[in-house]
Amino acid sequence: MSTITWLHLSDLHACRPRTGWDAARVQETLIADLEHLQHEHDLAPDLIFFTGDAAFGEIGSDPEETLRGQLEVFAAFLEEVRKTIDPAFPWESVFLVPGNHDVNRNFVDEAQTEWLDRRNSLDEGVEIIRHGSANVTWRRLMERLEDYRDFLDYHGRLAHLLPDRERLIYGVKRRISGLSVGIAGFNSAWSCGRDGERGNLWMAGRYQQEVLRQQLSGADLRIALMHHPPAWLVEQESPRFARRLRQDFRFLLHGHDHQEWVEEQIEDFKAALTRDELLDMAKVESDPSLEGRQMVMVLAPR
Repeated sequence: MSTITWLHLSDLHACRPRTGWDAARVQETLIADLEHLQHEHDLAPDLIFFTGDAAFGEIGSDPEETLRGQLEVFAAFLEEVRKTIDPAFPWESVFLVPGNHDVNRNFVDEAQTEWLDRRNSLDEGVEIIRHGSANVTWRRLMERLEDYRDFLDYHGRLAHLLPDRERLIYGVKRRISGLSVGIAGFNSAWSCGRDGERGNLWMAGRYQQEVLRQQLSGADLRIALMHHPPAWLVEQESPRFARRLRQDFRFLLHGHDHQEWVEEQIEDFKAALTRDELLDMAKVESDPSLEGRQMVMVLAPR
């Protein structure tokens, strides 16, 4: 029996003026956990997933208040995590997706929000995302994620997350423990731009899923990453999209409400240990206030 282990992080909301007061404690506890698990139990992740809300959001013009500045703080956080693992964790095994706080609301106008609210058919959403930058509406909607895209661009070590710059989705395979592991990065943030969005988000998830499923053809294990749980989508997409995901992906990891969805759909793969169980095994105290992270070990047949 071989194993695949991942570290799942989410919702850091990096912003020193707003969240910096307890950021050091969160980071120090995470680093201590990783060091203890590796040094005392020879346990380190094969993959690192971050499922959105790296930043807090644009709140001013000072460097630490801008989305770009917050994303640089997030990059420093990732680098610290990466260097804690020995040997230094490879960037090509780090996977991110955008969240609603990674949207720059300065690029969201009322007309765009009204246009989204007037959509009644999933087919309309599929058409604009399918045509990508050839569609002026899609170009305008994706302006809100330009800071996030530029961040991935600037840090060239994350180039594997940009095979589709127009839509910010990706399907990547990695070979781990003799298995082909497929990671699908979904974009659930492209229609975000206001508070109280539960049940009001368009994602065109059907289109994203079909594109990414084809890119991951032949993978032994497929993992889906997205920021929002499917329940946050408009009724035209949810719950049908959630049911479709279960057909193609063994695991869905998301952020936003700081929970993890793991379902046993295939008996050959078993999520054996969650972060709390791993920490209990390592005799490390688990702090219940640190909700934005989990370690999961998956048992898989050779």
